[in-house]
Amino acid sequence: MVSFLCAHPDVSGVAGKLLNPDLSLQKIRTSIIGLWPRNYNRVFPVKFVGSGFHMARASAFKDVGLFDENYYFYNEDLDWIERANRRGHKFMFLPGARVIHYSGQGSRQNWPAIERELYRSNIYYYRKFYGPIITFLALTCMKMEIWMKVRSLRAKLVRAQRSQAPAASGPGGARRGSEVEDIKLAIENLRRAYDAMIYEYNHGRFLETVDVRRGM
Repeated sequence: MVSFLCAHPDVSGVAGKLLNPDLSLQKIRTSIIGLWPRNYNRVFPVKFVGSGFHMARASAFKDVGLFDENYYFYNEDLDWIERANRRGHKFMFLPGARVIHYSGQGSRQNWPAIERELYRSNIYYYRKFYGPIITFLALTCMKMEIWMKVRSLRAKLVRAQRSQAPAASGPGGARRGSEVEDIKLAIENLRRAYDAMIYEYNHGRFLETVDVRRGM
């Protein structure tokens, strides 16, 4: 990665392959909006480099600015690369750069809080860069997503409750009771995520699209 940047002074940063522990390839996002690339075995320009595995020049950070600290867990890399792209920086994908990525190790430690932050951060990001119309459309899509998740969980809850009733005094009763409580908790967590998203939409820090040429 260092050698490539030294040989290509016009490139501001590079990203590489993320591998699962079994060395299979993880899906790697290479654009803010677009399809997944079909061929990861070539060098090609990208519009997105995630914070999981990339290298960028100090000069790029001096020009673009640091990560926006209003993001807690998600989208700080998306925000930074959005600003970098708008300022004309160039990024490349290097197939020879590889790292094993143990996905989800951070988020699974407190997923309910992380999920709330994900929805809040999405609203923050869209409002910051794309204005009220796109933000409203994004909000509508995320509302539908949460509704579909809750609907699926409610159907699962009904099935779990029905199977729990005849086995309440049997050896499987405790296990099914735990399953019911887990589903109820998942539904409640989604409701809290919804509330966090709506609060950010109504009371967020960025009520107008910012001018990225002026920094964050």
